[in-house]
Amino acid sequence: GLEGKGIHGILPGGEVVHGIPVFRLIYDELGWGWLFAAHDVPVLREAIEAGYYLFAVNRLRLTGRGGDDDTIRQILEARRLSAAVAAPDAASDC
Repeated sequence: GLEGKGIHGILPGGEVVHGIPVFRLIYDELGWGWLFAAHDVPVLREAIEAGYYLFAVNRLRLTGRGGDDDTIRQILEARRLSAAVAAPDAASDC
């Protein structure tokens, strides 16, 4: 699933992009693509990606909504279980 991968976007052709590239696409569309020039430098890219990951994982706590984290995880788990029941593994049909 997409949960746990941070922000994601779906391009018109159906391709799914994750993380910083989503912001780059949005900012390019707004004419602010220059903000991501640092992301083109390999060493800085690694630092930016690591910083984004740390923020994405901790965003609810950092924004004062830490209690929402457990609720969201419970909802996602319930959806995952519901999907597994609705569409059991094809291998089990054999």
